[in-house]
Amino acid sequence: ASLVFRFSGNMCSPCVDFVIDRIKFCIQDFEENERVLFLYSDANPALAEDYFVKQAYYLTGSFHQELDDMMVPYLCVLDSDHRILSLYIPDMAYPDLLDRYLEIIRDKLEN
Repeated sequence: ASLVFRFSGNMCSPCVDFVIDRIKFCIQDFEENERVLFLYSDANPALAEDYFVKQAYYLTGSFHQELDDMMVPYLCVLDSDHRILSLYIPDMAYPDLLDRYLEIIRDKLEN
């Protein structure tokens, strides 16, 4: 399984930064962890790859059309067949819920 953070340069910048900060806090090896993926669009690929992690991938199309159309950053877990197992749309008003979600996923990624 892999944790995917999907965002766009057109989405709320503080919302994206909020999620990245929480990932950094909860999954401390995220920069080296090949099971933590960042999928992004509408941002400068060179800057984004330097700013985020080596597991950052620029999308020219949609990852999941219905979700991408909502224009909110989201997290999901993909299985080995690239099916979404769990979906989480973070809310900056509830950072503790995001931390708990990330801790649960971190523990699953370690197993």
